[in-house]
Amino acid sequence: MARTAVTALLALLFAGLALGGLSGSSGATGGGASQLHRVVIERFTFQPQRLEVRPGDSVEWVNRDLAPHTASAEDGDWDSGELSKEATFRTTFSSAGDFAYFCAFHPMMRGEIVVAP
Repeated sequence: MARTAVTALLALLFAGLALGGLSGSSGATGGGASQLHRVVIERFTFQPQRLEVRPGDSVEWVNRDLAPHTASAEDGDWDSGELSKEATFRTTFSSAGDFAYFCAFHPMMRGEIVVAP
């Protein structure tokens, strides 16, 4: 009987991983109702450049470049200010929509957060 319970538990664990526990492409961490996603600023790009999240999720940007950068919403709703190397900025997206952003120092650097239910 114990072997059956262990087998069932392992099956549930693997099913959970298959259904989203390993969301490496989105940079998601954590669990529960809301998640924390990460965008890495590296080689003068936002990685990933387009990130899909759900309402209530947070996004954290981390600068891995030597040069300073920003993560600045095109509509002006949020702005990281200057992010030096290894500095981070985090914001939460509460409503659905497409949120374009850029680096104020390097306007060719662009990204998009897509918030979908």
